[in-house]
Amino acid sequence: MRAVLYGKSTRAADTSRASVTHCALSKTSLRPPHVVVDRAGNLYNKDALLHYVLARRARKGPATAEGEALAHIRSIKRDTARVQCGADGLVCPVTRKVASEGGGFGVGWECGCVTARVNVEGVRGKEGEGEEGGREVNCVACQAKGSRVRLGLRLEDRLRVLEEGKLREGKRKRKRMEKEGTGSKSKLARLPSDASRHPEQSAATFAEN
Repeated sequence: MRAVLYGKSTRAADTSRASVTHCALSKTSLRPPHVVVDRAGNLYNKDALLHYVLARRARKGPATAEGEALAHIRSIKRDTARVQCGADGLVCPVTRKVASEGGGFGVGWECGCVTARVNVEGVRGKEGEGEEGGREVNCVACQAKGSRVRLGLRLEDRLRVLEEGKLREGKRKRKRMEKEGTGSKSKLARLPSDASRHPEQSAATFAEN
């Protein structure tokens, strides 16, 4: 039996929190500098993720459990962001603390800085859970403005982040289609809405295989 991306590991030492030291796909140690993160805070070795995405495009047949768990990544360029990761791992340049699961660390989607959840005088904004609301804040390390993603989130929080991301994207598409006057009522009806949320079904899909 092998653990899938969103399932609990069969090893007693592991938890359901997303790892900050290992690739969520290959389960091998993160290899800097080519490390990326998705909107749910899962970290990947870019080469492993690229290989998987290319193989998935070429493969035909029914979706696998692993494929379902990675369905939110259709484009590495659009659906992941680079992470500032050195030989010492993920280190906050402000506090010099090394990132750990559940340690309150986040990464800037635009800048890639990994920082602890600290308050720095003169910097506005607060880092939220996951991509909470998609709001933008100033990075406490480089001052760049952008959205932030929490690292080391539990399974249920990662599922929530992905679900909320789908809803926001659906609302953006709906507004754009309504503004441009494109699309039929049937197309608009198929876009994600608050009424279509079923987190319990998502949890079942991503349970341990």
